[in-house]
Amino acid sequence: MATKIPWVSEKTKFVCETTKFRNWIEPDPGTEFPAEVNRYHLYVSLALSVLWDKVKNTIVSNESADIIRMFNSSFDASVPSKIDLYPTKFREDINEINEWIYNDINNGVYKCGLSTTQDEYDQSQRFLMGDVFTEADVRLYSMLIRFDEVYYVHFKANKKMIKKYPNLLNYTREIFRFPPVVKSMDRKTHFRHIRDHYYGSHISINTFGIVPAGPNTDYSVKHDRDRFASATLPEFPVNSN
Repeated sequence: MATKIPWVSEKTKFVCETTKFRNWIEPDPGTEFPAEVNRYHLYVSLALSVLWDKVKNTIVSNESADIIRMFNSSFDASVPSKIDLYPTKFREDINEINEWIYNDINNGVYKCGLSTTQDEYDQSQRFLMGDVFTEADVRLYSMLIRFDEVYYVHFKANKKMIKKYPNLLNYTREIFRFPPVVKSMDRKTHFRHIRDHYYGSHISINTFGIVPAGPNTDYSVKHDRDRFASATLPEFPVNSN
């Protein structure tokens, strides 16, 4: 059982702030933010994504849930893609499971540290929507990849690490090995950066800013998800930038 720091207020609890910028990029050229090639830039920091309009010099959105959907479909006319993370036939189910991921998992560790966690994972399907990879998997992955590195210790969510749950571990490993994820990890995202941000940002629970060296869970080794032979994997462009 974790020992509570004496000076922490009993009234203190984590409350997620409302996103301030939630504009939308539209395919229609007559809209405020039209889907034009080379007009927008996505800035990704350790804690926040910002979609910037280089023509108007203003923020379009800093809500990651909206940004992923804009990139999924708003630019289809200019940059056709075989990948659809928000298929029409799954949208109702995706919205429902996204709400669960957001409240009980993504924000769950914050509620625990500043609670609930996933106790079981359905072994009969490859992805959250069954055999199809969707944005719901992207949102869950963003938490899972940080759990062992930060949340387990920093937010006292230390019943078990992800690596102790075979299905969750292999699920995370598979997404980690997707080409665009490998590319982004190589270029700018590193586990050290993740640890530096969390352990350096919350001085109320890490007063001296000490950053652990580990645990460095290895997600690069082969996963066992090929046992779900019926799943449809994303078709990533070979030389995408």
